[in-house]
Formats: sequence, C-alpha cells, structure tokens
Amino acid sequence: MTASGVVRSSVAVVVVAAATALTWVALHRPGTGPPERPRVRFELAVDGGEDRVDIVSGTPLVFEISVTTREQTAAMTIGRAGMPWTSLVRLSEIGPAAGRSPSWKTVPIGKPQSMRLDVAADGRPDLVPEWSDEIVIDRRHFHRMRLAIAPETTATLAPGMYEVRAALESGGVTLVSAPVAVTVIAPTDDASRDQLSRNRLAATASYYLQTQRVDDARRAAEELCRVTPQSALAWMMLGDAFAAGERPRDALGAYRRALDLRPRTYEEPTELYDRMAAVAFKLGPSP
Repeated sequence: MTASGVVRSSVAVVVVAAATALTWVALHRPGTGPPERPRVRFELAVDGGEDRVDIVSGTPLVFEISVTTREQTAAMTIGRAGMPWTSLVRLSEIGPAAGRSPSWKTVPIGKPQSMRLDVAADGRPDLVPEWSDEIVIDRRHFHRMRLAIAPETTATLAPGMYEVRAALESGGVTLVSAPVAVTVIAPTDDASRDQLSRNRLAATASYYLQTQRVDDARRAAEELCRVTPQSALAWMMLGDAFAAGERPRDALGAYRRALDLRPRTYEEPTELYDRMAAVAFKLGPSP
C-alpha cells in the first residue's frame, strides 16, 4: 500500500471511530430517553414484484411482503417463539370495493427468508441466512415472505379492481403497506381470452406444485400442454408434477419433450438437465 493509501486508510479508521463514539454518546446521554425505533419499510408486491396485475377469475395470486429499514437506529424485534412474524401478517381489501369480495384467505408459499449482512474474514460483505420466529429490524437485516390466494378463491371474484394491502401488528407496533391493485377482467376478444387462459393455467399449475397439491398440479399442467403443445415451459411443469407424484419415468419423458422444444440459445438448459438427472437417478441404471 502506498503512503497516501495508508494515510487515507488511517483517516477512514479515525473517522469511523469518531462517528461510532459520537453515536454512542448521543444514545446514552442522560435525559435523551430510549433510542428511537427505526422507520420500517414494510412493502407489498404482487405477481413477481409488481404493484398491479390483471387476471381472469380463477388465477391464483402470489403476494410478496418484505421488511427492512435503512436507518441507523436501535434495532426492533417482531415475533417470538411459537408466534412467528409471518403468522402476524394479514391481507385485506380497501377502497370502495371492500366487502364485495370473499375473505382474502392466504396460504404461505415456500419458506420465509431472513438475511443478515455481515463482513466475511476477507473483509467482503456476506449475506448470512437466519431462521427464527423472531426477526430483527435494523440496517443489517432483510426479511421476506410470500402469501398466495388459491384459484378457488379468485374464481369467485367479480370483474373489477381490488386494492389490497398488508398489515402486521405486534406488541404495539403496527405496520401497513401501500396497496397493490388486482384487476379481474373479462376478456373482450378471443386472443386476449386465450392468452389470459394460458396464464391462468401456468399460474395454477405452479401454485398447486408449491402447495403440494400434486394431482391438481398434474391436471393443470396437462391442460396447459394441451392448449400450448409447443411450450417448453408447459412440458417442464408437467415433468415437475410427475416428479412430485413419484412418477419418474413420466417425468423424464416430459422433460425430454421440454428439451426438444426449448429455444436454442448460448445458455445451457441446466434447470432441465438437473431435473432429468434427478428422476433418472430414481429410475436406476438402464438394463
């Protein structure tokens, strides 16, 4: 390291140390009261990160909730043993349409994620997963969960726009997200009707797979393959349904069909190769 680099490094250390000391003094100065809680970013998204989505009745909805803060204040905890923070989140409808729809009953999709930002031994930032009913909200943590509404529920929705928000209440803390818009539409022509129907089938097959409703997933994927026989994604989803239902031979056939239909690109279809290897292992060596 050059002399100027050493000087800059030394100055940086002094600045950080001074800032840390000043922060500690400010937080512990007599008469200042307890440390201020951070202002929490409690965010809701739908359909892979959007703030609005158009669907037809019977399309499952997947919402993502994230919790974080960028403020350097005292940490806040939510949840406790036996009552995870995820169980405290509720979705509700707001606006003039409220009360028109059925209850926004949800089911969890996948496992919630909690990540902590640490510094690795080599000095580089490192994201460390955490698993606990209780979450810590400060600048070093990020938390995320997904909730879904079943296609059987959305099938009862009348056409129109629904504004949905998430809320979490725990120990005197209330967090409320900005709303997202869900618009249930009635297709006006055959082309839009066909496209939205395909979207519904793909989303339904994915929802059933993620909620372990294997037979329902297979039926939805088979219908998707029937209406989109040249779709590699449809055949891969059918393979996933067969694999989940312990039908490795059928799964391998569906994956091979997906591989034949997959557009040729420079990127290897590793997601298909991995699936094919897994079901081939279950089948054992060829005679």
